[in-house]
Amino acid sequence: FKFPRIKLAALIASLLLSACTSPEVAAARLAQIHGFQNVIETNKAAAQAGDKAARYELCIANYELAEIVRNRPQTDQAWEWCSSVAKEGQYLAQYITGYLLTNFQPSYSWDMEGPERYGEAIYWYKQSMEQGYDLARKQYAYYTKWYDKEYGSGKSDLFGKILAGAFVVG
Repeated sequence: FKFPRIKLAALIASLLLSACTSPEVAAARLAQIHGFQNVIETNKAAAQAGDKAARYELCIANYELAEIVRNRPQTDQAWEWCSSVAKEGQYLAQYITGYLLTNFQPSYSWDMEGPERYGEAIYWYKQSMEQGYDLARKQYAYYTKWYDKEYGSGKSDLFGKILAGAFVVG
């Protein structure tokens, strides 16, 4: 097997740390990885040429791969594709973009303070929620409550901007 763009050590660590107790489970995870890698390889050229459907496919495949291998390069690939598709208004990409900020912290967000990073995540959850995505509504409710407790109530004017819809992502 060839694993482009994924370090074999990270893959092995992911498989071991995910409580793979049988060869069947490990084989299934490897098959998933290969499937997502095939989607990425198949759609990359079209996505780079601007094809919206291919860009969406790369968002989803890179996100799913990031969920499996849990390493920074894969997270950054997921961020790159999902955030660009999210800006075009695709609700699932908007949700994933928020999720990456709250659960993975891509390199993009390293220089962000907590209020800014979580504020942007809430922004993306809200965008997705407004298109009717129920899971985004749940994340939005959770993180707005958490954010208000941590940073709201006069601690940050960013929270008011988020709720008022005045928060702008660069």
